Amino acid sequence: MGAKALAKALRVNTTLTALHLAHNKLGEEGGEAIFQALEFNKGLVELDLSHNRIENIAGIVLGKALKTNKTLRKLYLSMNNIGVAGGEAIGKGLAENKALVKLDLCQNAIESDGVIAISAALKVNKVLAVLLLDENRIEDRGAENMSEGLKCNKTCLLYTSDAADDSLRVDLGGRRTIKKKKKQNKK
Repeated sequence: MGAKALAKALRVNTTLTALHLAHNKLGEEGGEAIFQALEFNKGLVELDLSHNRIENIAGIVLGKALKTNKTLRKLYLSMNNIGVAGGEAIGKGLAENKALVKLDLCQNAIESDGVIAISAALKVNKVLAVLLLDENRIEDRGAENMSEGLKCNKTCLLYTSDAADDSLRVDLGGRRTIKKKKKQNKK
């Protein structure tokens, strides 16, 4: 209920530039309502909805909002559960977005298919400068696609703390590396 009221205000508010609501248990409906408001909001520059139990339907709504929002520059969504479908939608939105410069999607279960959509967006999005994707179960296929996306995009830096083992890394155009999933020995 509270998130929906806040979203209603965000649709018309032009003075609020930063909103930090991390760790508030907004849930799927709250995330959806706030992301829908981003389609209309003309003032918000920074939004932090980390650790709010936001799932893939809200991620899909966010993908749509990213296509039209022209002011949001920093978006923090770590420790939610946006999932593959949400990651794919965010990728489609990023392909058309011309404002977002920093996106934190750490710990969102985006997996390889979601990362593939995001990496495709990086081939055309030249505005995003920082992308955080730690702990999203990105396997070889996703890492290799991200590598290709970043080779086409000279402005975005991918940050991941998972790239510690040299034998498990994929080169991301000399700027960052992403850890490849260790293969399990079958006995």
